[in-house]
Amino acid sequence: MTTESGGEGWQHGAELRRSVTAAAKRIEEIILDAELAADQIHRDAEAEAEAYLSQHKREVDVLVEGQLAQLQKALDGFRERLSEGAPNGAPIPSSDQPNLATSGSSSESQATPPPVFAYPGRSETSAEPAPAEDRHDEALIRATQLAIKGTERDLIVDVLRREFVHTDPESIVAEILD
Repeated sequence: MTTESGGEGWQHGAELRRSVTAAAKRIEEIILDAELAADQIHRDAEAEAEAYLSQHKREVDVLVEGQLAQLQKALDGFRERLSEGAPNGAPIPSSDQPNLATSGSSSESQATPPPVFAYPGRSETSAEPAPAEDRHDEALIRATQLAIKGTERDLIVDVLRREFVHTDPESIVAEILD
């Protein structure tokens, strides 16, 4: 009888080994499937993130181009007004002035950012106060300069409040940053 019980135990042991081996193989298959699924999810997430970033970069580029066009228009208006007020009607050389319409375009702008030109503003001691539209445009340019330098929104508002007393700094900053 000891032979039978030993043989029966051996059979149970072999069957148990086969079951464990089969379970281990199945677990390996499940792990492999899970790793493949995780890799696919990771690739999909990266592709989605890249598409999201690309879309928003295009939107920002369009916004920046629009703002640059507005600033170029304001700068052209300033040049015109300044040349009209220059001594002997002498025009102010445009080569000394930035051209905002071209400074931010093409792949060249990705390599090096356009130079930032400081607008000196008007002298507060001049006999005639600047028209409200001029002050708004000047404040808009000043706010843009500060934003390009990376100045925080609240600090830009404070600077505009000090430098352009008769303007609404919050709306000007919103026009630039929002």
